[in-house]
Amino acid sequence: ELAQTKSDLNTTEEELAQTKSDLNTTEEELAETKSDLNNKEQQLNTTEKELNSTTGALNQTQTELERVKELLEKAANATQDCPLNSTVTSYWDLLYSDEFLGGIVTTEKLEVLRKGISKLEYFEGIRITEGVIRFLKLFHDGEDQCNN
Repeated sequence: ELAQTKSDLNTTEEELAQTKSDLNTTEEELAETKSDLNNKEQQLNTTEKELNSTTGALNQTQTELERVKELLEKAANATQDCPLNSTVTSYWDLLYSDEFLGGIVTTEKLEVLRKGISKLEYFEGIRITEGVIRFLKLFHDGEDQCNN
């Protein structure tokens, strides 16, 4: 019976050693999991900050887009026979000249306009029409002198 007890004790000690080994492995895996979780939380926080920043920028862009849409609608509804189209009352009336009206905005034409219009580069490639000129007058001069 003593031999059986020693055998049981050895078996129990082996099981204990295996259990300790398993416990160490589990603790290492837990530490790795905690580290991964912390990394994911940091990534989430970074992503949330980027999302908030992007949302703010989107809201600003949407507000500006709505303002521009309103101006475009005003320009589109402007009277075609506005007498101001043939008289110089705005810097934009320069676009009614034969050099610009109906033409494409090119680098050369931009050079002519660049001195007085700092943001016209945005419109490079757009055909100059009366509607575009009315839009520019509304957008930069702040009022439609034909349809107040």
